[in-house]
Amino acid sequence: GRGRANVNWAIINGDTETAISVHTMAPGLDAGGILHQETVPIGPRDTVTDLYDRLNARQRAVLADAVARRLAGDAGRPQDHSAATYGCTRLPEDGEIDWTAPTAATDRLVRALTPPYPGAFTYLGLDRLTVHRAEPAPAAPHYTGRVPGRVVLVDRSGANWVDVLTGDGVLRIHEVAVEGGSPAPANTVLRSVKTTLGLRTSDLLRLLRDR
Repeated sequence: GRGRANVNWAIINGDTETAISVHTMAPGLDAGGILHQETVPIGPRDTVTDLYDRLNARQRAVLADAVARRLAGDAGRPQDHSAATYGCTRLPEDGEIDWTAPTAATDRLVRALTPPYPGAFTYLGLDRLTVHRAEPAPAAPHYTGRVPGRVVLVDRSGANWVDVLTGDGVLRIHEVAVEGGSPAPANTVLRSVKTTLGLRTSDLLRLLRDR
């Protein structure tokens, strides 16, 4: 795809592969002739950090040859511009977690925004809370009474995770950080099954009342 944040979008969208392209310079966006192109698989638990490490390794391996070919006069393979796809710019605010979304989508958002990106986030009361590491909860019970964002289980065995309801299942959160703080085990920050993540109407009313 052309444009910005395509590696992030690939994970967010649940793609099973992405690609690297080395192309010549042209007036249009990523529109030059292709000197090298190859696909790179995306694993089911890959983070954007993992994926960039592999993509950068492949780019380093092929770049010198592509540059040498260009200097020798190779204009590259013309692109079919009618088949081009695009990724729009992502802003830090786009990383806010929607707890009504499916578990798989929320898990992908968390994995797509690991360092060097600012992270997927939610709110604990009025405090911004970044979710650094999470996964779909294995063998989670089926909740017929469901409040998305509600903490339903806090680990006390030493594994330090917290289970939170999503739109269709349970996300297991391992590591979080309150805004301005360092990453910490989730159960040291989220300690109660009465906790609900995400901005709620009551939080906003309290904010307005306290101004």
